[in-house]
Amino acid sequence: MARKKCPQCHLELDPEYVFCPECGTRLPAVSAVEQPAEPPVASAPPPAAPEAPHPEPPRETPPKTLSGSARFRIIRMARGGGQRSEYEVPDRGLVFGRLKADITFPEDETVSPRHATLKPMGDHVVLEDAGSLNGLFVRLKTEHRLVEGDVFLCGDQVFRVSLHPGRFHPMDWALYAAPQEPKVLATVTHVLANGVDGQTYAVRVSPFVIGREEGAICFGTDRFMSRKHAAIQQTPSGLVLADLKSRNGTYLCRRGSLTLVHGDIFMIGRQILRVEAVTS
Repeated sequence: MARKKCPQCHLELDPEYVFCPECGTRLPAVSAVEQPAEPPVASAPPPAAPEAPHPEPPRETPPKTLSGSARFRIIRMARGGGQRSEYEVPDRGLVFGRLKADITFPEDETVSPRHATLKPMGDHVVLEDAGSLNGLFVRLKTEHRLVEGDVFLCGDQVFRVSLHPGRFHPMDWALYAAPQEPKVLATVTHVLANGVDGQTYAVRVSPFVIGREEGAICFGTDRFMSRKHAAIQQTPSGLVLADLKSRNGTYLCRRGSLTLVHGDIFMIGRQILRVEAVTS
């Protein structure tokens, strides 16, 4: 079966994908993976090679100029492919929420009634939490130095980090700790869908990998998690969280005001949204 290939990140996908789930680029209508052609009839001259299709320019390429004339739209990206939605950002900005907002997601119970606001500010936009229950999640572009209480998302799984494992009672580790094992660098708590804490894992080795099939923590039934998705790594400056080139990205929870630029991807509840700058 013919497959599609993203012209920007070169990820091979099934033909039903319309947009690349990794970078959001619209996929070409024709297959980007060539299929073997049938041999020509001996008496006929060989057919001329078809002209290579011209893929649509990658949407994440930043505009050449964003000063003054910059305008923005927000792209709602469907998880796993499918049609996307576009929302123009007016000068007054937008409000996101489940009920009382400019852009509503009534079917998503993880979105607060009034979740966040977004306002254009020259060559960037400012995304601000509006007192939501779950906060804002921004996709990592580089390594993030972890601080106490950081919350992050891999696939459909939410985790909370503690850099002070000494605060835990020694009996918390009695079932699997031993004197010869490395010391605990941090702990990672799996936060369940209802907000209740699940199992807490001790980070003893670097890298501490989270994935679907490989790692210290594995979630084999999470179809949005990559085989090796993200890792907590020890560096001279402290522990960092790094995405391992996963297909769907690793997201860090943020509160307050965030400055976002063209190509940045964030989540409100389970909605994946992308900032796109356009010029007049």
